Amino acid sequence: MKRRNFLKLVGSSTLAFAVPGCSDRKNDPLLEYTDKELEFVDFEILCRSVHPWRNFSELVLFRSTERIEVYSGRSELGQGLTTVLVSVVSQAFEIEPDNIDVFLANTDLCPDDGPTSGSAATRNIGWAIWLACLEIKDDIISEGAKRLGVDSTEVRFLRGIVFVEKDRKSRISMFEMRRDGIKFTNPNTTPQKVQMYRDPGLGSVRALEIVTGQLKYAGDMMVGECRYGGFFTPAEFRTGYRFQPADLHQTLAVPGVVTAGNMGQRGPFVVAETFPALQAGLAAMNRKSIVPKGKSLVKNLVQVREQAVLKKTAKDTGDIEHHLKSCRHTLSETYTTHSYNVAYLEPQTSVAIVTDDEARLWDSTQHAHRQQQMVADATQIPLDRVHVTGTNVGGGFGGKIGHRSGAEAALISQVTGLPIKRLFSRAEVFQRSSRAKEEVAVDLISGVNDEGKIIARSVDIYQDEGHGLTDIYKIPNSRIRLFRVSQGQMAIRHATIRGTSFTQDVFAMESHMSSLAHSISMDPLEFRLNNVRWHRDLLHAAAEMIDYGAYRPPEDHGLGMAIINHGGRQFGALFVEVDVDRTTGRIAIHRMRAAFDIGIVICETTATVGIIGALIWGLSISMKEELKKDENRILTNSFSGYDIARFSDIPDMKIKFINTYGNGLSPRGCGEMPLPLVAPAVANAVYNAIGVRLFATPFTPERVLAAIRAQQA
Repeated sequence: MKRRNFLKLVGSSTLAFAVPGCSDRKNDPLLEYTDKELEFVDFEILCRSVHPWRNFSELVLFRSTERIEVYSGRSELGQGLTTVLVSVVSQAFEIEPDNIDVFLANTDLCPDDGPTSGSAATRNIGWAIWLACLEIKDDIISEGAKRLGVDSTEVRFLRGIVFVEKDRKSRISMFEMRRDGIKFTNPNTTPQKVQMYRDPGLGSVRALEIVTGQLKYAGDMMVGECRYGGFFTPAEFRTGYRFQPADLHQTLAVPGVVTAGNMGQRGPFVVAETFPALQAGLAAMNRKSIVPKGKSLVKNLVQVREQAVLKKTAKDTGDIEHHLKSCRHTLSETYTTHSYNVAYLEPQTSVAIVTDDEARLWDSTQHAHRQQQMVADATQIPLDRVHVTGTNVGGGFGGKIGHRSGAEAALISQVTGLPIKRLFSRAEVFQRSSRAKEEVAVDLISGVNDEGKIIARSVDIYQDEGHGLTDIYKIPNSRIRLFRVSQGQMAIRHATIRGTSFTQDVFAMESHMSSLAHSISMDPLEFRLNNVRWHRDLLHAAAEMIDYGAYRPPEDHGLGMAIINHGGRQFGALFVEVDVDRTTGRIAIHRMRAAFDIGIVICETTATVGIIGALIWGLSISMKEELKKDENRILTNSFSGYDIARFSDIPDMKIKFINTYGNGLSPRGCGEMPLPLVAPAVANAVYNAIGVRLFATPFTPERVLAAIRAQQA
């Protein structure tokens, strides 16, 4: 896909800023009032997914300047939380988005709402703020009616104004009441019916800053006489060595190095005037400070299989062995996935100023309050004297929840008395700071009857959690066992990276489903529809979008599919078309068509962009990204050795939202769910194109060619 077409796909509406019905008006805002009734629903149903322990009305404040402020401890990761909060407040009170201020991830101002996990912030915080606004609006109407001397049934609310329906000149604005000291929160009164949410079509409220480069990150900050600080980070597996005091003479001789020192098992540190000088000082560090621990680390799947122990039986229903033996059709397969890194474009970055009894931190974090606790623990400064301001985050994906840069910046600042910027190098992101996704193996054996129903399935998973395997298909006899090696023995630490285990498990399960279908000469879509619990409408919708059944792909082209149940809240189906070059092994994805059920879509523009981004990242992980290592160290240290998707790799993409599952009255999130669909859909499409099954990721040309040659042999 060309860059211009991509921007049209995801950004055509990002500069649209007006909410329908809320554009600038020079005339009386009540002139366009109509008697059309809004749609209402039961409040109690809506409240089921909202935090019961907090009165979110306290986080929506009215100012005498006729502005509304909204507060949350969550962070802006680029997932659009700011836009979501502006959207819900703007719609609830019918005011201009320009008159709403959002404050996020500030430990002095905001409550601890927990870590920011992508679209979960919309599902929890965004929806809670919406419900809080409806409670406040109910109070405004009641108080306005009292001020106007009429019953609340005689007034209406429009664009922030309460007015008497039979005498529109008798009116009072919510801000006028706020100036008189009225507080619009009454936790003892809950409306029996509340307004149904409707997406107002608001584009990104940060679009102008993003496209002009004005959006600032922690790396852009320089506070006072700020210096760059960092720790010596060898490429060796971190669990395999310890530090001893380093000889610092060569480091201190590097031009631009201000000071250096040893900090116990955190290792040697360097402070420099510039980031290049810091890197040069660290490169001059004597490697004799590294002392091997002498313990044997588990570094690959062969060793995992040898040393893993049964951690948990996640599911065990029926007599597996008996029913597998009784089935006329059985299929046993093994799928493996590779190790990859979070690889966000913005490395972990923190700026710290520490005095004797106070610490102030600006941090690229997914959880400001956890960073506050980590800094307090590291510096021994009381928690209430540690102040953390979360900055814009250039990608988190689980890698910036409780990361080390904040505590390290604070420690170096505490020791040196200087303001310190701790900016991780790309090598540190790959080799030290980020937990990577481990290699995973999934063994499956399934039995199918003559009607195409799955009767029994046994799944053994090595080094993963199995979350993506349950509650999708109706299988009366099912066993899922999880085998793991403890984290202390692993060379690479475990990371979630867009879902705790869905990417690996869904690849194995959905590839296996298509293999099962082909083994009994049944169409893969028909086979899924024959066994699925509840994804039928999504499967039909996505299949229709790609013209499945009627469309006949050209030679070496193929269609593939996959479905997902993400945590019982988010559901999706993806169909792709690929073509495979048999001489080079290169896979080209031409089309992606997907249908998703994510509940109410608070902001369709934001949800669409998030889903498209997840699908692109799924493509990148499935076909390109791979963390390279040898027996002692991680070899990958830059993007030049870590291939990621480019604009030329992006196919024609279309998505559709279907809100049918459950009560359908609240959002359920969408950020992680699309990514795991890509690998199995592509693998299934490759099989449909050339009859070759891909059992291992990533689908590099070399691996595809090897699979083709293996089949020919």
